[in-house]
Amino acid sequence: MKKVFLLGNHSKRTPTAYRPYQSLLSDSFEFDCTLAKSDIVILGHIRDLYNVVRETAAILQSKNIILLSEEPLWDVQSGGVFLDKFYEVQLYGFDIRIEIYNFANSDIFEYIHYPYFLTTDDRYFFHYAYMFLDSYKLPLLNIWENTKYQYLYIGEKRPEKAVHLTFSDRLESGLRVQGLSDIRASIPTNLPKNKCLLIGKGWSPTEQTERQSLLDWHLEKLVLYKGQSLFISALENTLCPNYVTEKLFDAYAMQGIPVYCNQSGLVKNSLLSDSIFNIRNVKLKMIASHIVDFKPDHAFIEKYTEARHCLTRMFSNYADYVDERARFSTNVRNILLKYCH
Repeated sequence: MKKVFLLGNHSKRTPTAYRPYQSLLSDSFEFDCTLAKSDIVILGHIRDLYNVVRETAAILQSKNIILLSEEPLWDVQSGGVFLDKFYEVQLYGFDIRIEIYNFANSDIFEYIHYPYFLTTDDRYFFHYAYMFLDSYKLPLLNIWENTKYQYLYIGEKRPEKAVHLTFSDRLESGLRVQGLSDIRASIPTNLPKNKCLLIGKGWSPTEQTERQSLLDWHLEKLVLYKGQSLFISALENTLCPNYVTEKLFDAYAMQGIPVYCNQSGLVKNSLLSDSIFNIRNVKLKMIASHIVDFKPDHAFIEKYTEARHCLTRMFSNYADYVDERARFSTNVRNILLKYCH
């Protein structure tokens, strides 16, 4: 059995760090080991490599190292390196070689029905199963006519410079990899304050709690803010092939219209892609005016209702959900097996 070591703080954000995936891989790989005894080293961010001390670098020079990233924002911040398949660096005079897998340079995260992130924790499935139970009796028009807000954004307000980088010219698919943090942060500032509900650390002087520190921040968010706003930000921090997190599904669960940046093949379900407000190639002022002035007509309500019905069916089929996770697990297994000779 091969031993796998997760190196650095960011390695907890890789498929091999999540319990369901470790369980699926446990027949061939052991994840409880030291760096010195490991056969394979997993990184989640290139930064963790540069943070090692000399003694660690000396060990790493003889190791099989994989940068297995599930966070495109970290990849974008590292520059064009993330689009390469391999990266070689010298640390303290030791030559180190890394193989790179992520959303942009591989298809390991390509999904059929359930995006990768939803498969990292069963709670996502069961939270959505609960939240979509009312889909067939939802008085949408009445709910939307009585919402207090036009726009809901849930997420930390980050003081650092927002990322807006594009590397689309190096993708064979022609699809775009682009930081969206600046757009995401700018939308609320272009809307009337009384029309926005902004939740998260940094938006209010009295709110300093990070969502992940709550007992069950995901379910709490869905229940507390259900029916509060007509539009709900579902924007990712990065536009990238196959990179879809819980945000899109959260917006539907909270009975809002998702504000999203979509591109070809990203949102694979046409019922969902037809019922979002897609801001790709839309100017900021037009985004703001659409959010403020939009009045849902019968045709849109019908599309949105069909989308929620689809999500009800989707999150009542646990077998398909488990199959999707098993498929991702096989992709990861095949990467690790390359080093098991």
